[in-house]
Amino acid sequence: MMDELNDEQIQALLEKGINPATDLFSAAEQEQVDQYSSLFQTLKNEPQYDLPANFASKVSYRIEFKLKRRSDLKFNLFAALGMAAGLIIAYFLLSIIKVEIGNQFLLTVFKFKWLLLIGTMLLIGTLVIDQKVVKQTIA
Repeated sequence: MMDELNDEQIQALLEKGINPATDLFSAAEQEQVDQYSSLFQTLKNEPQYDLPANFASKVSYRIEFKLKRRSDLKFNLFAALGMAAGLIIAYFLLSIIKVEIGNQFLLTVFKFKWLLLIGTMLLIGTLVIDQKVVKQTIA
């Protein structure tokens, strides 16, 4: 009988093609060899998964869609921030010319804040709708 076999030795014996049903092994070793033999047979069988013919194109489309969506979101956010930055820059430029004009501009902005907010939302809504229509036209 052989000395106690470790995993690497059992694997090497099975890779060489030794028959696991030989009398060279003790009962415990025979059980280990049988388990490894069963494991190797299971690993040799590939799973039976059939992917659809357009699987790669679907994956590519989803990745592109997520990237485009993220890009569109960034663009819309920059548009809103650009409008706010434009108002702030206009206030500071008018304040440099004359403080009263800058304050008058600020009071006007606060007076029509809802109109500015609705206008901004309409602009961003138009951008979103335009992006969706363009996406549907391309797709």
